[in-house]
Amino acid sequence: MEDLFNIDDYLAIYNAAFLKAHVSANFTGTDTIVSRLARAEGIDRFDRGKPADLFMRRRDQFLPALSEETLANFEAIIDRVNQTLLPK
Repeated sequence: MEDLFNIDDYLAIYNAAFLKAHVSANFTGTDTIVSRLARAEGIDRFDRGKPADLFMRRRDQFLPALSEETLANFEAIIDRVNQTLLPK
């Protein structure tokens, strides 16, 4: 789910949740954002629920700031789900 977000959008949420200041320019690799963040933090994994919870509680702040890329990614996945639900 996290990889539907543009890296800058997800980092804004992650940084707010964990009081960090990561910037996308410091991230390399093509693996998932979760993996790259864990590597940057020097840990195996982090509580992915904390950023999700913050996003939901402060959605009025985060939603208007989402990039077109992030919005398009979510729209594409919703369209794909809807296609599977439509009668053939």
